[in-house]
Amino acid sequence: MKGLRFHHCLPLIDKWSIRLNIVAMAHKIRHLPQLELLENLYILHSAYSFEADRRVVLNKIMDYCMGVYCSQMMEWMTTGEKELTPCLMILRDVVCGIVMRMVLTTGRLKEHILKAT
Repeated sequence: MKGLRFHHCLPLIDKWSIRLNIVAMAHKIRHLPQLELLENLYILHSAYSFEADRRVVLNKIMDYCMGVYCSQMMEWMTTGEKELTPCLMILRDVVCGIVMRMVLTTGRLKEHILKAT
């Protein structure tokens, strides 16, 4: 761009430096076993959830992880023929916990109980 000065680029460079740092951290743990990888991603997500620039990258990584989980769960939910591996059981518990926190915080526990029964 015409008239663009170096000092105008510095905030953007800083923002991408922070994001790439998180990607590098996630890249280092990529060869861990499934449960360890999930635990480490969760720790990273918890540690940096208050920083918007890092949260953007970690949310995207967690979205991809949940996509894998959901595609594995789809077969079980539709046919009932998928064994629940330890990783799926942990993710199921996490998702159930998140849903229950949402139900409690929105004040819809009574509704949930009635519909669940």
